[in-house]
Order: sequence, then structure tokens, then C-alpha cells
Amino acid sequence: MTRKFLSFFVLIILSTEILADNSVSIVISEIAWMGTVSSYTDEWIELYNSTDQDINITGWYLRADDGTPDIELSGTIPAQDYFLLERTDDTTTSLTANQIYTGGLGNDGELLRLLDSSNQEIDRTPEGDWIAGNNEEKRTMIRSVPIQSGAETDSWETYEGEGGDVLDSEGNVILGTPQASNMEEENEEKTPPQIEILISEISPSRRDPQPSIDFIELFVLSGPAEINLINLEVKRKTSPRTIIKVEQDFIVEVGDFIVLNFNDSEISQITSNNNPHQISVSSGGLSTGSETLEVILHADTQWEISSDFVCYQAGDISQGVREARDNAIEQGIWQGDCLDIDDLIHNESLARTEPQSDSNTLGDFFRHFNGSIGVANNPQNSPPATKFIVQGGARIYTTSLNLTGLDGTSLTTTDPDGEHDLLSWQWLINNQSCSNYELDGWEWGKVRSGNSTCVEESTRSNPDRIYFNFDQFPTFQVSLTATDYSGSSNTYTENVDRDPFNIGGGGGSAPNAFTPALKKWLTKELNAEPKQKELAAIQQISQRKNKVSLDFFTEFLAHADLNNLPPVNNSSSTPKLPLFQKERFTKEDKKYLAKNIGLVFDF
Repeated sequence: MTRKFLSFFVLIILSTEILADNSVSIVISEIAWMGTVSSYTDEWIELYNSTDQDINITGWYLRADDGTPDIELSGTIPAQDYFLLERTDDTTTSLTANQIYTGGLGNDGELLRLLDSSNQEIDRTPEGDWIAGNNEEKRTMIRSVPIQSGAETDSWETYEGEGGDVLDSEGNVILGTPQASNMEEENEEKTPPQIEILISEISPSRRDPQPSIDFIELFVLSGPAEINLINLEVKRKTSPRTIIKVEQDFIVEVGDFIVLNFNDSEISQITSNNNPHQISVSSGGLSTGSETLEVILHADTQWEISSDFVCYQAGDISQGVREARDNAIEQGIWQGDCLDIDDLIHNESLARTEPQSDSNTLGDFFRHFNGSIGVANNPQNSPPATKFIVQGGARIYTTSLNLTGLDGTSLTTTDPDGEHDLLSWQWLINNQSCSNYELDGWEWGKVRSGNSTCVEESTRSNPDRIYFNFDQFPTFQVSLTATDYSGSSNTYTENVDRDPFNIGGGGGSAPNAFTPALKKWLTKELNAEPKQKELAAIQQISQRKNKVSLDFFTEFLAHADLNNLPPVNNSSSTPKLPLFQKERFTKEDKKYLAKNIGLVFDF
């Protein structure tokens, strides 16, 4: 960086003779005679080599007329560079001193002389009180005209800036310019550090068929220890072009992930500044056709640069994306064809194989069947843990049950990679997905009603209901196979039998409908005399229809053997017992019964 002192314009009015007589090679350029905010004893002095050659100052002296300090110098000052002396130790500033010295400067002023190895005076400060610097605010005394003798009072002034990155021993900003120019930089700004951000994962397929969130994942590949991504912009070809532009301090580190979530928030904003960093994007989801994505660093500044570019397509590439891709190829930020997202399945992403490698080609990416938001793109997968429960009313003569393969609890199917990784389901009853009730003894409920097909019902996670004829087949083998997006599957099998009164005795699932409390009630009621209100109810129904026996339970027990119930030949037939003839009881009749035994007896 070119350094020019504030009063460099003095050169214009100085004559050749003055320059020859008064110009100096090494100057005393800055004095912190007041110390720092941390301590008044943390004093420092700076020398400046104004020539185009390195100068060895070993054997030179920086000496106060009162004898303190008296510093024997050692070392070399590079051309147009600085030499920092710190008092007592190297903790005065956050910089590394070129030399440590002892002896304090008086606050009332010092006459400092810079002497070469032959004891010739090279430079000095004015006599008397310090003519610049501020003790109260700890502002340094700086050299404003290095080409004339430091003995001249107009060669000095008080530093009026706000300081820079240099701190004192307690972290306070030093109001001075140690080891740096005392000038104002003319229309120059500090060049930002080199940073590289890569697009590490893209998932444009999560909104369909279920409402998950599309995302873009960025990886911080390189940069300084602390990186400020203010003016980071991520752009695309389709509208709106700007996906996100960061207009505030955004601190990240090398190795961090940044996730852009397309969750239709009201405004785009940083929602988490911890790794992985999260940014909520308001501009809708990603295109499922053809698209370009570009990461811009220092957007809208003189240092704007493209850090990474990726394009993808499904089917034919659009004209706009083709032109953007060709332009990227000309700039050297992309090579060859775009990534192919044809047949991209739900939750599948395009993930960078090696975050540290970027060849600017589609070969940098692979199809990640489940995605890995905010973490390394590890394609490992865990298969589903398949399980189901059977629920519903298992009646004595006809049984309909609900099969539940997924209810969000550990009682049913889970997946270590997340429920979203579950892709497909397959139910089999006695190794069949479809059936004939007369021959096979079971049937899907919605198939019977004509509202669905057996293919549709056997591939749901939770079919509506299934009818079993336990009189034809005492046991049915029910199995469920769950498959995830990677193709990994797991099968769970359970034998289901009726066993309505021997709770849990058969190990099947149908007893779920017959709780111990219901068994206890049935046992009590079927072995007890009818209650007066039950007799009255039956009497009332009987008088209306003249069809139902007065002795409700007595007749049932006289004709029914619970361990050897009469068989039925089809789903519509019922035993020739008044109690089981459900057509004799309407909904209006049931409200007269003390117990709704139709739960069990097909009412």
C-alpha cells in the first residue's frame, strides 16, 4: 500500500535547498508519551525509514537529554517501514515490538535525539513541553511532515482518528498508528481477506409430494480465523434473482455450514448464527426444472467476486439457464453440462462428494437419497424399524380390525434417519396383498365397500380396516414391509387370531379389542340373572316387535358354548339365537339396553 503523510503537499512549496539541508532518512514518527488506557506506563515510540533502502540501526541511540530513556538500538528498518519500541515488555500493544526498552517519558515534555553509530544527530523532537498528544484521551503525538526536521513544531500533530485494529494490554483500542502510516489513505479501502464458499448441497424436490422445505447448503472452505460474510449474496437465474443478500455482520469460521431454508418466511433473515448457520428465505422454493445458483462475495463492492457456481436441469435446459451456464464457462467458474435432476425422488438432494474439492463440474456431486442438512454429506443409511399394531373391535362371529403401521410413536414403524425417509409400505395377509373373502377368509374393508382397490389398501401405512373370518381360519399371518428412500427395507410379522375371551392367551393381536375389564364384565353378565331394567327394556322391545326373548342371558347361555361357538359360512349369516340376530335391534332399540353388548355380538 502506498503511504502518504497528511502534509505531503508541503513538498510542493519546499525548495531544493531546504530538502537537501533538512530531509532525514530515519525519523521519530510517533510517540505515546501518555501511555495507554490500560496503563500510563505502557509507553511506546515509533521510528520510520522514509528511504527506498533498508537501514541497519544497530549501534544507534534514541536518547533523552535528561538521560531517561537512553536506548541503544539494534536491528534493521526495511525501506519505507516502521520500527516499534515498547517500554518494559511486549504487552504494551497487541503488535509484536521490534525492540523493548526501559525508562519512562516525562509528561511535561522530553527532548529526544536520534543518533547514528557515529553519534551524529539524525532527528529530534522540539524542546520544551510536548507540542502534541492528548493525555486525557490517550491520543498519540504523530509526525505529519517526515521530510523536515522533527525539531520543527509544525512537523507534529495530535492523532485525531478513531484507531484501528491495534489494542492495548486490556483490549482497548489504541488511539494512534503503531507500525502503520500516520496518513489518511486517499480513496483506498482495506482489501478484504480471501474467502472461498462452496455450494455443498441442493435439494429442490422437498415440496412435493409432502410439504417439506427446499434448501441450499453452503460450506466455508477457506478464509481467516474469523470471517465476516457481510455482503454475501446467493443468486439464481429465475425470478426473484436474489435468494438472499446479507447486509449485516455475519461471522462464520472455516468448516462451518450455512443452510438456506425456503420456508416462505415474511422476510429473509439469519435465524441462527451457530454452526450450522440458518438463514430463512422468503422467496419460495427452488425450481424443479432448470436453474443456476451462484455464490457472490462482497456483492456490490469493488471486490465483488463469484465464489461458486452450479447449474442443474430436468429434461431440456431453458434458454436463460443455458446462456447463464455458457457465460459461467467463459468466466472459468463452470465446465460442461449441468447436473441432471430427472427422476429426483422426494427428499433426495444433490450433494458435493468432497467439500474440500471443486472441479466446477457435475462430477463434484452425487445423489444423496436422504440429504444431510447442515452436516457432512455422508450417504450412510439406517433401515426402517418396522412394527405395527392392530386395533378395532374383534367380534365373536365377524371381526374387523384396523392395521396401523405409522402413528409417530415407537409402537409403530420408525426410521433412525427420520420419518421423512419412509418411502413405501406393503401389507401381506397370509402372503397375499389381495384376497377373495369366500376362499381366503379376509378382505380389505374399502375393497368390500368399493371405495378402493386392494393394491391401494395394501400399500398404505394405515389401511382403513380389514375383515377376518376367524371361523374359517383361526389364525392369520399379517406382515408389513417398510422401505426407505435408499431402498433399505425391514419386515415385521405377527400372527393374529380371534381369542376374544382368553385375553392374551393366544399371543395374537385381536385381543386388543377385548380388554380385561370387558372380559370381566362379560363373565359377570353372562353368568348372572338379568337385571330388572334389562328385562324391562327387552319387554318393551318385545312388545313392539314380538321377536326377542324375555330372558335375555338365560337363553343365550342355554344355547351357546363360548368354547365351541357355532360356525358361520359367510359374513352375513348369524347364529339362530335371538341374542345374535342384530336385525332385531335398531339404533333406537339399543339405547334401552344397559350395556352395548353389540360391541362384541355384532349389533
